[in-house]
Amino acid sequence: MSISAKAHHQSCSASQNALADSNGQGCIYLIAPTSAGSLGDQALCQGLVDVLGERLGETKLVEVLIKRRHNPQVLRSGSLPTFNLNSGSPFSLLRLRGRLKRASAVIIVGADTLDGSYSIKKNLIWLKLADLAASFGVPTSIVSFSFSQNPAPRVVERLRRLNPRIQFYSRDPVSKDRFEAFTTKDCALSADLAFLMKPSAQLSTTVSSWVAAKRSAQSLIVGLNVNPLGMRHHKEQMVESYRQALTDFLDNDPKRAILMIPHDFREGQSDQEIMLEIKKALPIRLYDRVLLAEGPFNAWDAKKIVSVVDFLITGRMHLAIAAMGQGVPAFGLAYKDKFEGLMQHFSLRDNLLPREKTLLPDTLLGFLMCALNQHAYVRARISSRLPEIKKKSLANLDNLVNCP
Repeated sequence: MSISAKAHHQSCSASQNALADSNGQGCIYLIAPTSAGSLGDQALCQGLVDVLGERLGETKLVEVLIKRRHNPQVLRSGSLPTFNLNSGSPFSLLRLRGRLKRASAVIIVGADTLDGSYSIKKNLIWLKLADLAASFGVPTSIVSFSFSQNPAPRVVERLRRLNPRIQFYSRDPVSKDRFEAFTTKDCALSADLAFLMKPSAQLSTTVSSWVAAKRSAQSLIVGLNVNPLGMRHHKEQMVESYRQALTDFLDNDPKRAILMIPHDFREGQSDQEIMLEIKKALPIRLYDRVLLAEGPFNAWDAKKIVSVVDFLITGRMHLAIAAMGQGVPAFGLAYKDKFEGLMQHFSLRDNLLPREKTLLPDTLLGFLMCALNQHAYVRARISSRLPEIKKKSLANLDNLVNCP
């Protein structure tokens, strides 16, 4: 489960002290999408670490923190050694420059943030560092990213001028086409690094016991994730819509059950908080058929939890990846056009609902019923494509094959 604040602090301190004794020789420098806290970003970075260990054996990984207040990603074994760039300090950039000369590789995990949609300044710093590393002949990759149809012009212009040695790996075909059209750069097609993350070994006692009871009763278990991001002003309407739709869905068949799975616990965008409100709004007679898997927990724990459902309805793309990576059908409540690219990997076109339509209870119920009717087909489709998708995930590391 989650590393305690004290253990996390000790891990970070030890990591930074260890790095202080190193000059960066042979290190692989990792830049995560953002500060720790997102389970999606955690899944990306853990997937990268899991496969690096398998492919390259023992590696010296160092996470570069772009901002002073950024926290390192919490991984299964704790945090990586870190280098805090402190973007306002020319001295820290000079120190990093010296380390990059001796690096074996630089990897920037783009996720959904490469196109300037969250922070243009951060992206420009990323690209400056990528250019610098590539100028030293260091294998440099920007991997596992999606690209929106409205990228920031300043970021696009800077991408066009990047060193041609830098390799790009888009995580879906839609983003690949957009990226190449906007930047005129070549981009390899990969798949999300989170497909490579290994799940936890076991479920919590609460979830395990509830699932066993439902399976004993021959119930169908539907995984549900509700993402409140961007819906703050519609909270009451959202809760009421889910109350109506879930009540009707469960009342229509006594052998249906719902396992609520949060995938973000951060203040102001907590899935757990909104799903707790939805559960409390349901009739008491249905409480035994609805379980909220309470956290906080880590991305690998969520992957284990989602493995036990018959199909998943989710507003978080990386929870969909956790499910589909284990052959579990996933249906998305799309809020950013990255969902479409993911589904295109599996040639799935009818398993997304724009998130704003979840405010309409009849539409939401219709989507639940559509998922119920299609989940066997979707499972077969995922199973047939999954080996190819996992190979594409490994392609993110193609630039590292010949690293020392």
